[in-house]
Amino acid sequence: MVRRFTLSERAVHWLTALAFFSLLISGLVVGRRGTFHDVMYAWHLASAGVLVLVAGHLYMALVNRATRHALRGMLTGEVDREWARKHYPRWEP
Repeated sequence: MVRRFTLSERAVHWLTALAFFSLLISGLVVGRRGTFHDVMYAWHLASAGVLVLVAGHLYMALVNRATRHALRGMLTGEVDREWARKHYPRWEP
């Protein structure tokens, strides 16, 4: 069986989906001011923090020019020789 995504990529996917679902559910509970308001408020903030980290990684991969080369390397397995020479000089034969 050929797997397209690595274990870490799948873990990030499920963590993001869980954080989004958790944010939705905890937001509904926090809005009602019930018994678990304080606990769910903390949970809501933690879920939002996970999504902020994901957004930061997306920014670094898609927008930031300094790290765009690394994204191409992650997607295709190939990087510019100059980039590799600068960041990983021991790679070059």
